[in-house]
Amino acid sequence: MRLLDNRYFHLGIYVLYIILGTTGIIFSYVGWFVDIHNEFYILFTNQTNIIGVICVAFLLVSAIIDIVKKKTVGREERFVNFAFCCFIYLTITMILYNVFSPDGHIFTIKFWSTVQCPVLHLFAPMLYIFIFLGFTNKDKISKWIPLFVIIYPLLYSIFIFVRAAILGDVEEFQISGYIKFPYPIFDYDSYPIWLICLFMAIGVVLFIGLAILLRFIFQRKKKALAG
Repeated sequence: MRLLDNRYFHLGIYVLYIILGTTGIIFSYVGWFVDIHNEFYILFTNQTNIIGVICVAFLLVSAIIDIVKKKTVGREERFVNFAFCCFIYLTITMILYNVFSPDGHIFTIKFWSTVQCPVLHLFAPMLYIFIFLGFTNKDKISKWIPLFVIIYPLLYSIFIFVRAAILGDVEEFQISGYIKFPYPIFDYDSYPIWLICLFMAIGVVLFIGLAILLRFIFQRKKKALAG
């Protein structure tokens, strides 16, 4: 029996991921205590890692169900589409932070100066990537997955824009130190609207395009193995 098909092994890795991800999330939340306002919830990194922990909790329950039913060998099939979406979110989070973040990357001292930064931007995403690629049955990925993948990023963008509009119109918020835009791509105060729309369009293409590409790769691999 291959280790990657062992549901007991899956169970252990799921627990490890939940512990790791939850630790990073807690440290990230606590890290905001030094600021005027705890705006932990507005960061894409924090939200995607929370979604990742929730997803793996579902995978954990699924593995327990299989083990109880004496099905101890096999791949995850129940929540593959949810897992695939999280795979894209966390992969993009990890890559974009380490490439574009002004706060540093894995080769800087600042990156390693807190617990949450390496956990949420490197270790947890890497472990999740291992989980998805190693434990799930990619044959179950829906052809509609590109539409599923874009739902959360669109909702996140709407949330940020609505929140920014509220902060911009209420004088109390303007003078109390709230972060209006968590990322420059949303900052319509500093950049023209057409450029913000371009950023959003690029984001849509990135998420949908990556979903289409990865599903295509998984399908091609399946055909290659079968033939």
